[in-house]
Amino acid sequence: MAKKITFFLILVMLFSCSEIYFDEPMPFGAKGIKCFNKHLIGKYNLIDSTLMPKQEIFYNEKYFKNIYTNRDSTTLISANISITSKIATYSGNLKFYYNIHTVDTARIILKHNKEKKTYENNFIVFDLIFSDTLINIEKKDKLKIFKKNYYLDKFMGSKCWDIYQLIITNDTIVTLGLTNNVDQIKLSPYLMNKDHLLDNTVHVSDDEFKIFIEKGGFRNKFRFKKA
Repeated sequence: MAKKITFFLILVMLFSCSEIYFDEPMPFGAKGIKCFNKHLIGKYNLIDSTLMPKQEIFYNEKYFKNIYTNRDSTTLISANISITSKIATYSGNLKFYYNIHTVDTARIILKHNKEKKTYENNFIVFDLIFSDTLINIEKKDKLKIFKKNYYLDKFMGSKCWDIYQLIITNDTIVTLGLTNNVDQIKLSPYLMNKDHLLDNTVHVSDDEFKIFIEKGGFRNKFRFKKA
């Protein structure tokens, strides 16, 4: 089964997101549409000021660009979503700052050995760039709308759909929802193959999916504002 690429792997590692797949595009009985509403088309930037993966704090570079200067280590994040009529993508950047006078640089370099390395004054900086397509309706992906929110059903293979929730607050604010470990527990009774823990594909009815949403499903939320 295909893995979600870099951004999702970052979310798994840092935010306790969890890979959950559905065997059908969901909500199965919800209205399918051929394109995004034209008023949604545009680029949206991450506006959460901080993100708290596990016991760390990530600072939005938009608001805290220079916060690293008086710290031993700091992580800055920037991210955006781009929406056209039929395609939605995301991209972003994590910057890890370490004060070379107060940290074990050899250990840090080994930890970030796959990332671009630069120096800024007394700091060593590692850049991690991520990007992917959320949905491409021109391919096999499906776009659904339910209770005014969008569900981006990404085709991963036979009986395998990766689903994102896109909450529309108004014409300028959207929230991207992803599943996490709590969602995985809530959906565990619906696993298609309970004998294989690595196969996180579930089968749910429309009513069960709606209950999952109403009880807070897609618990990891990221807010974006139109540029």
